[in-house]
Amino acid sequence: IDMMHSMAAPTDLKNISADSISFLITIPYHSSGELHDDCVDWVKDKARSTIKKYKQAGFTVVVVPGAVQVNPLDYSGGMYNQPDVMQGSPEVMQGPPEGIPEGFTGGPPGGMPDIAREMTCSLLTAGGEPGSIPSSILNKVLENYEPVVIELAKIAEEEGAAVFAPMAEPDLKMGSATKASKWSQDMLPKIKEVYSGKLLWRGDFHNAYTSGSKQVDFSGFDIIGFTTLPGGPGAANIPNVIAGNIDALTKWAEEDGVEEVWISEFGISVDSPQSEADKAKSYQEMFEASAGKLDGYLLTDIPYAGPGKQVGWPGTPLKGSTMEPVVEEWFKKMAGTTQTTQVTEEAADIPFWIRNNAGWWAEGQLSDSDFVSGIQWLIANGIIEIPYTEQSTETASGEIPDWIKNNAGWWANGKIPDSAFVSGLQWLISNGIMKVS
Repeated sequence: IDMMHSMAAPTDLKNISADSISFLITIPYHSSGELHDDCVDWVKDKARSTIKKYKQAGFTVVVVPGAVQVNPLDYSGGMYNQPDVMQGSPEVMQGPPEGIPEGFTGGPPGGMPDIAREMTCSLLTAGGEPGSIPSSILNKVLENYEPVVIELAKIAEEEGAAVFAPMAEPDLKMGSATKASKWSQDMLPKIKEVYSGKLLWRGDFHNAYTSGSKQVDFSGFDIIGFTTLPGGPGAANIPNVIAGNIDALTKWAEEDGVEEVWISEFGISVDSPQSEADKAKSYQEMFEASAGKLDGYLLTDIPYAGPGKQVGWPGTPLKGSTMEPVVEEWFKKMAGTTQTTQVTEEAADIPFWIRNNAGWWAEGQLSDSDFVSGIQWLIANGIIEIPYTEQSTETASGEIPDWIKNNAGWWANGKIPDSAFVSGLQWLISNGIMKVS
């Protein structure tokens, strides 16, 4: 989720000259092969809002679903207070985090509040990558997964995502490149019925250079992507591995009529024995080895909640790291400019579930006071950020103009950008209706 990625803000991405955003949609499955229904509904909503957010900010959007097994989690120390995924008994969250004002539930009566659902669904799959789907339930998982992928492809089409992958690393997930090849070819016509953008075969292929022959039929896809994760014992061999993988995959792409080859995952684990200087060197070597040979790069910004508060696969956040200036330098070279791309005003990075509350407020299901107190709490706790606004020192009448409520409803339905919703909040602050400390 956005709050756990270091580079989620559009401004940060533009400052390093990134022009695309790729996000993984984790679809949780149980050991029975059934999907987690609550979370499946949530990921569809989350996918739509995420595509909208980054499309509005001017980015090319790449959508990548992936099947990840539900993990047992122990919340006893607080959701973000675990050094890593704990192996305790799973517990269902009973509501939103402590401190949210009464009346600002974040969800419809009788259902799991959206903030609880968002955090639960994210944490249920924390640490769930990498790993294959157990062979005993593979067919059941795929049977349940396929209609969800079709729905996500429809959403990608409706919202204008430029690239869609049926599954992240299906060769790894299915434990067999040939199984993944057949499944992907079976899915191809179904996806093309509802999606007209480019299709990415986002494979593992980290050791493609060792393969004697091609085991996957890439026909009908537009892009082949491969994974490179430096930082282990073979870190010193990065240039040779990347060069070898590019040669192998370029050859396979030519054989099957695929036009592009990307590095579709490159990142470093916090468990890596490399020094900070060596991590930066790995990125430098990756760019040097692939310069002029690839059509795209998707660099991984692993979910991370802060020092001592690890959530998910242990990754190194890109922002503020020794790797960030290396990425910025190379991305600017690719963009053909040495000027930092700035946005004139950064819209607030607003979590998805707030849209529901704005919609219910616009429809009269939340009172003005509940909505205002809820927004005040969210701002005070840093969940949404509002550009500096001069606050009125006068006593306000407390009456909220209709245009602000209309804006909230339109924003909830995706008809206006985040910045328009934020302007309404700024008006409430500047006119003394909403106090922010």
